[in-house]
Amino acid sequence: MGPDVIVTYERIEQLPGEIRLIYTEFDKEIRPNSDLHSYLELCDNVVERKPSLTLPEHLELHHAQRVLVAIVDCYKLLVDAKERSAFKGLIAQIEATPLAPKTPGGSHGLNAVFELEFLQYLRYRNVKARLGEPDIVVSTALGDYYVACKSINSLNNIEKNLEKATSQIAKRGFGIVALNFEPHVYYDGVMTTNDPIEVLATLDGNASDVYKDYEGLFDRKLSDGCFDGITMQVCCVANIVGEETDLNTMTHNVYYSRSSIQPKDAVVRFRSFWSAMRGVNSYFR
Repeated sequence: MGPDVIVTYERIEQLPGEIRLIYTEFDKEIRPNSDLHSYLELCDNVVERKPSLTLPEHLELHHAQRVLVAIVDCYKLLVDAKERSAFKGLIAQIEATPLAPKTPGGSHGLNAVFELEFLQYLRYRNVKARLGEPDIVVSTALGDYYVACKSINSLNNIEKNLEKATSQIAKRGFGIVALNFEPHVYYDGVMTTNDPIEVLATLDGNASDVYKDYEGLFDRKLSDGCFDGITMQVCCVANIVGEETDLNTMTHNVYYSRSSIQPKDAVVRFRSFWSAMRGVNSYFR
């Protein structure tokens, strides 16, 4: 096991040029005052600047490269005009709104990054998935399976986000809700360890602290058949001793369902999805 995304400084330095070409291809401007433009400048010539970077600059660089990698990786696997159209909308949101992890109230750009990163997370596990309404469509043996991605910027809005996801999924078939809890489990530092399991255990504990007060709400939605299950994602920056890089992303997902109160078909579908995603970086609840 290990980090989900490993990116060298040499690779980070290549990303700005690729991003500029992508935005040009989709006829999208990158304005000088945008956060995206700042991230491109931060990654430019980073190999030369690496020795002088402070810890806050390292953390900002890590977030910047996450945004850029998510865009580039998704771009490389676009399959048709419909998916290209969805991608164009997401990169426009990323350019137009704030991207700092602690942006008050969140932003459409941060939500778009989460969609691209979750798609990336699926594909790293060899799950066949593409951009599509409501956010991501997974191809399974049981047919198309729909994922509604929601960044939870305020815990007061969890129910509202679940209701919207319910409506989005019901229009198309069956699926799950992917909740991004990173805004509430954001680390102003780097976890350094010999054992990645220690990082995952910490992430799991912190994620549980965030969602435990909402399990009653989750259970009501699952019992009503609103969706098949919920996955809750948190991430951090990890320096795993022995890895070639020190800016690695560790991603942890909790998969939440309640077989005792859900429709049987929903349980079968969700367990099939979780089985495809299963690994040491995910826990089933």
